[in-house]
Amino acid sequence: MGNYKKFLTGAFIFFTLVFSAHAAPKVEKQPKWVTDYSSVYPENEWVVVPVVSAPNKQAAEANAIGALAAVFKVDVQAASSAAQSMSQTLSNGKSELGKNSSLASQTNTSTSVSGLMGVVIDSWTSKDGTVYALARINRKSGAAAYAGIIKENDSVILALEKDAAANPGTFEAYESLAVASNLAVLTDGYLEILSVLNPAVRASVTVGYGNANAVKRLALDNTRSIVIRIEIKGDVNGRIKKAFQEVFTKQGFRTSDAPAANAYTLDVDFTISPVDLQGQSNKFARYELNAAIGSAGGTELFAFSGNSRVGHTSYSEAEQRTLRRAESSIGDIDDEESFTSVFNSYLVSLLK
Repeated sequence: MGNYKKFLTGAFIFFTLVFSAHAAPKVEKQPKWVTDYSSVYPENEWVVVPVVSAPNKQAAEANAIGALAAVFKVDVQAASSAAQSMSQTLSNGKSELGKNSSLASQTNTSTSVSGLMGVVIDSWTSKDGTVYALARINRKSGAAAYAGIIKENDSVILALEKDAAANPGTFEAYESLAVASNLAVLTDGYLEILSVLNPAVRASVTVGYGNANAVKRLALDNTRSIVIRIEIKGDVNGRIKKAFQEVFTKQGFRTSDAPAANAYTLDVDFTISPVDLQGQSNKFARYELNAAIGSAGGTELFAFSGNSRVGHTSYSEAEQRTLRRAESSIGDIDDEESFTSVFNSYLVSLLK
């Protein structure tokens, strides 16, 4: 996954804090925390929220975790989205990222317990079947764990940014900064959590990447600096070129007619020709489209091809309809076989 792999070996220490939610065993006697949780888990030692109840254990624990997440002001949606993207990156296990136990724990936990790590859940079921649950995080051990993982994440984000800076305006940099952006979103959340667990420890922790928005701006700037030169044979009034341009500009990339330093090249062959079908009163036309994107060094990144036949009572209208279908085959985001879908899949593949 690009040149940044070399930065990642040994980048994280093993995170020994228990990440998964722990449910206390069912007891016959009502535990004291059900009615007086603050005496069992004093505020100076724990971040804890009032006890919640629900008809079943799953709902009670989910409600307890949600209440705890609210205390930390965790952006659950952002954390979950970033964690899911990171999970996709790790899923095939081909990169050094995929071999990192700590990072895997972060992504798994962020998607399962609202972005919180080190959560402990107590639960108790009353005689009438009502389940009571309480979620908590130990301030001392939690602060130490979050501080450590923030430091390690920061080093990886900076390494990814450095690698991107060495390859500006490239898909390699796009890849590095996309991963860095997702990791920064998670780490921003950890900083917020740390500020609640222990403000003094939070004040002592600094990160070189700034914040997730700063990393996203770097990623956006790099995306805008990626240039794709479009060369088309057989275009019809520039319509095929325009269709490709729209695909790239929607992704934030720039297109060019002239050679540019480190530019990628999209080579396209396009033809429309008549089709003679015996026994048909309508006239038919067929398009053939072959396209490939190559790097400045001449390496082909991916290829695309498509064809279709359209008929009408007049050949001129059949030709126009064929052209419109060709345009659709390039830019239709709802068509899994369109060029834009293939290109999007290529961009996603960079992160695996």
